[in-house]
Amino acid sequence: MRRKERTVEAKKLFDKGLSQAEKDEITGSVTSWRWAARGYHQLIPFDYERSFGTGRPKLLGEEPKERDGVEQAGYDSGQKRVLLCTWLSDKIGWKKYCRHTSESICSYTYSCDGPEELKTLHLLWEKDGLPEAAVKILRDTVVFEEYLHEEGRISRIDIWKEYHRIDEEVHVPYEFKYDEEGSLESIARIMDEETGRQEIVYKSPKGHSIPSLKRAYLASMTEELARFIASLAKEAPIQAVGIAYESYQWYSPPSVAVISKKELEGLGGGGKSDPGEIWNPVEFESYEDFEVEGAKLVETIAILNQFAPKSGDAEIKELYRTLGKKVKARLAKTAKVEKDLFVYATDLECSHLRENFEAMVPKGTLTRLRKAGLFPE
Repeated sequence: MRRKERTVEAKKLFDKGLSQAEKDEITGSVTSWRWAARGYHQLIPFDYERSFGTGRPKLLGEEPKERDGVEQAGYDSGQKRVLLCTWLSDKIGWKKYCRHTSESICSYTYSCDGPEELKTLHLLWEKDGLPEAAVKILRDTVVFEEYLHEEGRISRIDIWKEYHRIDEEVHVPYEFKYDEEGSLESIARIMDEETGRQEIVYKSPKGHSIPSLKRAYLASMTEELARFIASLAKEAPIQAVGIAYESYQWYSPPSVAVISKKELEGLGGGGKSDPGEIWNPVEFESYEDFEVEGAKLVETIAILNQFAPKSGDAEIKELYRTLGKKVKARLAKTAKVEKDLFVYATDLECSHLRENFEAMVPKGTLTRLRKAGLFPE
């Protein structure tokens, strides 16, 4: 693996950087350009899929009218990519200068418009046409990746991350599965080698219907979440449940807080004008992150997070209002609850809390809470 030697080599290249003459030489070697949506031209294998959980963006047929969110890749006479401009606007962005050797490709990143400070370095080693190892350097973080192959395809990536500011090293393995046709089917992050617990970070949508997956998600999530909530309840019946969700990963497992009648009576509004100061699930003692157990639900979540269209706040609010309603009905049948049980949902920033609370909590309960000063107007 030669991990230490290769990391040292990458650090030396990072510290050295490129002179203006070397940049000019690389720029002058470009003989043709190709355009793509940002994220297409990744030097590190599957970096985009592992980071964002989506299939890699496509090449564009021609130069776009606007450069925002576009990559402009320059190729030399040997059709090697030597320059990549990642545009954030028509003038602002990043330039990646690439140097090729017989064994490796090294990419240096500089700003297009600002100080000529070296931002990042990516170094990839190849053997027999397959990626063997890579190093990524960003400020005080060094990432080493080793690639294992089966039948000419990456089957596993082992990653070591060094955080020098806090003197810590983390090992992160990923496993890859392919379908019978050889197309990538899924990428899973191995959370625990001994138990085999995984987190699906990429799942191909091939053969799946998004509407049917949404229905399956609500059915399975209702069952698992209600069971988890019941396990958090102490001896006292459940009075209320707060569900907290990520506003950018809609279908990921939410976190929950279980509130008893005694806790509710002890809240006290204290003249607070923001309901988020009273009902933020994170502030309750029972607040817990929920982890999905069912493998099928894990895959469903991965596909929906990647490929389900997301039109805005209204849709995510409706999703969790529906989930909350179903969870409430399930708890009424399977757990010890108060007769006036209510369930509400909010994003972690509590920007959706007021609107969701008013839509999900029965009017009679909401009136009583307002009279008690627990839900300010």
